[in-house]
Amino acid sequence: DLIPDMFRQLIQKLSNKDTDRWQKLGYYFKEHIVCDENRHGPMARAMIDRHCGTDLTKWEKVEKSAIESLTQRKVFWDDILTELVSNK
Repeated sequence: DLIPDMFRQLIQKLSNKDTDRWQKLGYYFKEHIVCDENRHGPMARAMIDRHCGTDLTKWEKVEKSAIESLTQRKVFWDDILTELVSNK
């Protein structure tokens, strides 16, 4: 659920700066948002629910993995932002 909102904010900020430059990337992100919200997110939740069931140890592992994944994704996007800003 976090990723679509992250992309929406990014699209808005980039479009506000230079609509023409970011139009194609914005289109890609919008399509990705729809896919995440309508397909990937629900499928991932169902898969995790099915795998973990009522096993609290499995849920703890899932939570730790999710936090690490989001942390690494933040590093990835921060690096991209740094490159974009430095290459203006």
